[in-house]
Amino acid sequence: MAGNPSVVSGLREAAVAALRNRAARFDLVVIGGGANGAGIALEAASRGLSVALLERGAFGCGTSSRSSKLIHGGVRYLAQGRIGLVRQALRERAVLLRAAPAIVRPLPFLLPAYGRLGCMAYYLGLKVYDWLGGGAAASTPSVYLGRAALNRRAPGLNTDSLVGAVCYEDAMFDDSRLLLAILARAHALGATILNHAEVVGLDKNPGGRVTGVSVSDSIGGTHFAIGARQVINATGAWSDGVRALESATAQARVMPSQGAHIVVPRQFHDSDHALVFPRTPDGRIMFAIPWYGRVLLGTTDVATDAGRTDPRPFESEIDDILDVTGRYLRPTPTRSDILSSFAGLRPLAAPAKGAASAQVSREHAFDISPGGLLTVSGGKWTTYRLIAEQAVDLAVRSADLPGVRASSSRIMELAPVIASVDPAYTAYSSEASAIMALVTDRPDLGTPLLAALPCTGAHFVWAVRAEMAMHVADALAYNTRALYIDAAAARAIAPQVATVMARELGEDEQWVRRQTRAAQAYAERFIPTRARG
Repeated sequence: MAGNPSVVSGLREAAVAALRNRAARFDLVVIGGGANGAGIALEAASRGLSVALLERGAFGCGTSSRSSKLIHGGVRYLAQGRIGLVRQALRERAVLLRAAPAIVRPLPFLLPAYGRLGCMAYYLGLKVYDWLGGGAAASTPSVYLGRAALNRRAPGLNTDSLVGAVCYEDAMFDDSRLLLAILARAHALGATILNHAEVVGLDKNPGGRVTGVSVSDSIGGTHFAIGARQVINATGAWSDGVRALESATAQARVMPSQGAHIVVPRQFHDSDHALVFPRTPDGRIMFAIPWYGRVLLGTTDVATDAGRTDPRPFESEIDDILDVTGRYLRPTPTRSDILSSFAGLRPLAAPAKGAASAQVSREHAFDISPGGLLTVSGGKWTTYRLIAEQAVDLAVRSADLPGVRASSSRIMELAPVIASVDPAYTAYSSEASAIMALVTDRPDLGTPLLAALPCTGAHFVWAVRAEMAMHVADALAYNTRALYIDAAAARAIAPQVATVMARELGEDEQWVRRQTRAAQAYAERFIPTRARG
């Protein structure tokens, strides 16, 4: 959401004014600023619809910033026979690799085999995976690797009983950075976007049709109403709570599942290839993924309570990740090696009674209530664009909106690679030049705040000016990934970040102290209890 860098924190105020002063209704009001909500806002704006998006916290503060950082077809879904889901996801993977190469990039994966029959099964299965991908982007064919070749690519892999591995290709990304890129594109196309704006009520006409929303702005301390021809509930794991605003007896549509991850130093998997751990106690797979110079390990799949607004990994989840990792890596990471840990809630569409969360489909579903509220359930990052296209198609029919253009999001550019950009700002794509201009004007903003983190003062100035960052903890977690990369290091730079943001926001020393304390307390949530010194 690039704004005019000369206007200090004006972007959010302009959005509030636009929402409060709009005389006519919006075509669509989208509740939820995660992957699905942002995708719907972009899809709608690109098709000529007027759209407002409301997020109750920071953009991406829920599930969408806490993923496994993969854009993929889903190897385990292939093993489960979900061919349609895999083919669909692989097509969307190709779209994202083409649309956002500054953020989404191909990543080779190694799937080790500890028996000859298993190795043959992996090889044949991944050849099917190649075929389902249709030769589109990320199309390097899967190949078999013997032990020697595998050792060169993953020198820390446990070789006991190892036969070899199959190397295949998927993609990885920074989930928060992609989310912000989608929101920026939606804003550029006319969408009105606001964070820290919670929908506290659904407005209805005498016939019971949902005609708008009541909003509480936690930053400005005000309340206001917004009219809409169609309201879309894209709040993920919390969507049943929004549905309850229309009807207290609404049947639950989401079965939340928690997935946890830990981040450890690169020494535990010193490779540019991701590793697949094919054997876990619950029949899932886990990954070791190179990410920001560290290794991301996970994930788990545990049924949990949808009411948890800021989930943390259960101690048992961390134990499970370390246990599985310990079977495959040498040396083996321990709790004291964990740099950060986090958990997210998957918004799984409710299954039949008794189904384990690991066996529930990641396919998405839509529901239109008697009052016309359109709710999106399920889905995953890889297919967010397709979900958005289908949601807008449904909204157009539900609200009888005439003259709407056909979807063009499949060919839309989001984050191209820009030549001659400082590597620190590559993921900002076309906005990188504006960030680098900040550094030209104030060279001190180009200095890393701490050697352990890829963050400069310019990142946080930009977060305030162009991305509506209002709190230090949010800027450390979502606008940059400092808290996810190294929580202790992020805690250490909190005072510097607070000082930089206070200058942009026009806040005083009391604000700096208060925000520093809050950010440092929040950082503790990323450090497992038994890993703290």
